[in-house]
Amino acid sequence: MTFTVQEYNPKIREAFYELFGIVMLEKAFLVTEFIRAISENIKRYPEDSMMIYQCGAKLGRMYSTFVRLNAVALLQHNPNYLIQEKDIDDPIHILNVIIVANSLNSSSLNNLELPFYFSK
Repeated sequence: MTFTVQEYNPKIREAFYELFGIVMLEKAFLVTEFIRAISENIKRYPEDSMMIYQCGAKLGRMYSTFVRLNAVALLQHNPNYLIQEKDIDDPIHILNVIIVANSLNSSSLNNLELPFYFSK
């Protein structure tokens, strides 16, 4: 199954993002595939970034357990190494932060080794 949006009509793309913000996916790999697909769409259609961010927020809330388990990979953060800080203006990084932030509650912050900006 592929989640690529290749529609040139912005209204149809908006409906797509709204639909996939509420649909339940059965398998964890489909969530990963969908996150990858909307990341590609944010590059393809930068004018859709707000709709994609809203879709990502819903996705983070809906699949919070899965997202929390994969938060470090999504953010490409390794607390054991000093790595270059991510570009805060990168739309894909912003999307991943929105997805992870919406999956968290106050108790889950203590269990994950996330970048410092999640503790604020």
